[in-house]
Amino acid sequence: MDRWVRDVLAWRAGDAVLHVAPNQWVFESADHRFVPMAVPSEDAGLAALGRPSWVHVHAMTTPVMEAARRLSEALGCPLGITLHDVCFAEPGPDADTRADLVLRARWVLAPSDYLAGVARDWIARVCSGQDAPMVQVLPNGWRPWPETPAVPATGQGEFAIGMVGALGLHKGLAFAREMAACLPPRMRVVLIGYADGQLTPGWLIPDRLWVHGAFETGALPSLLRAYGVQVVWFAPGQPESFCYALSDVWQAGWPAVVPDAGALGERMQRVGFGCVYDPYLSPQRVAALLQDWLLHPRCLPHAEQPVEREVTVAEMVRQLEMVYGSDSVNESFPPDDAALQHLAQTHLDSRFFRHELLRLQGELEAAQAQTARLRVELDDVARAYEARGRWIEKLQSDIDALNVSIAVLQERNGSGRWWGAIRRWVDQMFGR
Repeated sequence: MDRWVRDVLAWRAGDAVLHVAPNQWVFESADHRFVPMAVPSEDAGLAALGRPSWVHVHAMTTPVMEAARRLSEALGCPLGITLHDVCFAEPGPDADTRADLVLRARWVLAPSDYLAGVARDWIARVCSGQDAPMVQVLPNGWRPWPETPAVPATGQGEFAIGMVGALGLHKGLAFAREMAACLPPRMRVVLIGYADGQLTPGWLIPDRLWVHGAFETGALPSLLRAYGVQVVWFAPGQPESFCYALSDVWQAGWPAVVPDAGALGERMQRVGFGCVYDPYLSPQRVAALLQDWLLHPRCLPHAEQPVEREVTVAEMVRQLEMVYGSDSVNESFPPDDAALQHLAQTHLDSRFFRHELLRLQGELEAAQAQTARLRVELDDVARAYEARGRWIEKLQSDIDALNVSIAVLQERNGSGRWWGAIRRWVDQMFGR
């Protein structure tokens, strides 16, 4: 979702973003200034945001849906929805709120035929008999990468099979571990990205599955070359709604082997730079399939630029603007900067600065109390050392007096054995 939004903002200079959390909003202006604010308790407080032409919803979570509804009603602007994953179709306590938001929307967009089909089925089920909007397909676009310096591999040796992106449990992590363990010892896998429980470079399976770690997208071609990757494999998991990682692999010029499910299978069937496999195959069967690919590759890295057969960001934005222009809207006007700054100041003073001041005050009081306790302890130690010093001085004075007495007696009576014994006894008594 964030990548989609950033791609569109790069082309549409006047758009703004409202980042929504349960207890706080952050307004990102068209010039990318961030203004935090409390969630307005009254709709009158929304006027500081101006009036956009559209409220474009990108997440079907309760705080976002509530914010979208309030903005649409209070500011008099229509709303539309882009679905980025299948979470909207899952049961939950906010299912009625999701259905209500869809009925309020003028349009609903999905990045793939697969997700559009899921959305149509869901809307038909939850909005039965009501006038719901049509679901349109607007594929996510790709754009050329900025020039990126080559990045070295973090693992040693060659890895014929690559994986790209974040690998979690819902993305087939357990299957990937089993599949890698079924490969011949010298046929290793590198994950250019990170896995659940393995964010830094290292072995996920010793000498079988290496994790490279996070990377800049533009460095992907140099990393695939550095590791000696011949094909990129996508594990079976929750069906993808689009999958930017496949776009990146194709843009780098590498073939891919993907499960025939969701948008991955749909896109591979259309573009064809790689192949699909049955997502219900066992790890052993998939390992055998990848071995066969490496022995008899259907296509080679850099043989094509398959991503060029897909929609670019520029084309995506043009289609989006056609959607924006497909319905009449009220006149828009920009945010009120002074009112926004006042909201931010009030929010920070009441929620953060005051709390921070109270926290610091508490820490200062605790430090002062600790200092006072330490001062008392130091005073006790100083008094003890002073008393010890006086006792040592007294003992030394007593020893000196005894020595004088002994010397006088020795002069009177000579240095006999009896007086020598007395002297040794005195030395032993006083540790001399």
